[in-house]
Amino acid sequence: FVMLDRAYMLIITATFALFAVPAFGADSPGLDSILPADAKVEKVTGDMTFDTAGSPCWLKGTLYFTNNNFDDLEKSRVFRMDAAGKISMIRANNGMTAALKPNRANLLACEMMGHRIVEMDASGKVLRIIVGDYNGKRIDGPNDMALDEKGGFFFTDSQFIGKEEKMQDRPAVYYVKPDGTVLRAAVAQRGTSFRDY
Repeated sequence: FVMLDRAYMLIITATFALFAVPAFGADSPGLDSILPADAKVEKVTGDMTFDTAGSPCWLKGTLYFTNNNFDDLEKSRVFRMDAAGKISMIRANNGMTAALKPNRANLLACEMMGHRIVEMDASGKVLRIIVGDYNGKRIDGPNDMALDEKGGFFFTDSQFIGKEEKMQDRPAVYYVKPDGTVLRAAVAQRGTSFRDY
């Protein structure tokens, strides 16, 4: 998985490790003014117990990322790495957070097995549930999101929830308006994914 953040860094996540690398390569035109020519790949962590493949994000100079465990959901966690490189766990048993996005001073988190999208502060405290249902039925497995410039966001519900009962009739893409109204934007195939880079 690769994402481009606003500081022109790529974040590559793979099972058990998280890396930060310069975007596009040293021979890309115009990057000399943004990145030093000798920029190198930096290993952020490699000591995770299962999967760091969720969407990492930057918020005010701090990198936030997940470590999910499909075999033992209570071991799924959210971490942050500060500007000095110190990594700390900020939330345990995170509902299998599959996507994190910066939202003003806080973070939005798709809790795939928590069946909801929450807003949490920089310390990991859940401030509110933003989406928990659609048409009066619990959402199944929100796993990806893309924010828009109007203050709303799209998210996918892939229904990738193992043997749990599915409450929605099919996988779909939803749009959450700035006022909190949830609309079904499109019917989707399992595995639909998008990024707002």
